[in-house]
Amino acid sequence: MDTFAAITVYAYFGILAILSIYGIHRYFILYLYLRHYKFGKPREVPVLARDEYPTVTIQLPLYNEYYVARRVI
Repeated sequence: MDTFAAITVYAYFGILAILSIYGIHRYFILYLYLRHYKFGKPREVPVLARDEYPTVTIQLPLYNEYYVARRVI
């Protein structure tokens, strides 16, 4: 086998190894997601009284939109 063919084969297997590591990592992330999603304890959402709601600010990005702002408000 000449030098060019050897370099090509080594490059091919090197890239194949990198892609395999990437694929194994993806399966590991999927495993972690499914483990916590399926077998995790469901959390209860606390019910707040009407006066316990947090104050919320809503910002609308408007510039030279006078009539749009009037419709939104």
